[in-house]
Amino acid sequence: MQVEVWVVSIIVVPEMAAPRQVWRTVTVELAWETGDWRVDGWATVSGPTPALAAHAPVATADEVLDLTSWSRVGSR
Repeated sequence: MQVEVWVVSIIVVPEMAAPRQVWRTVTVELAWETGDWRVDGWATVSGPTPALAAHAPVATADEVLDLTSWSRVGSR
């Protein structure tokens, strides 16, 4: 079986520049083994990257880092 996953990575360098986004499509090959799906290989390609609206606000590095400090639901 093959699935495609659209992925966005956010790159933040505090006090250096505005956060950057990198969009990729990951194709994952899956194999059914011993009653469960296993990753049998993968490949990545750039994009597609959605167009940012002309006047869309862009988060600062501090805003992005603040989000990464949030607790996950159900964690302690």
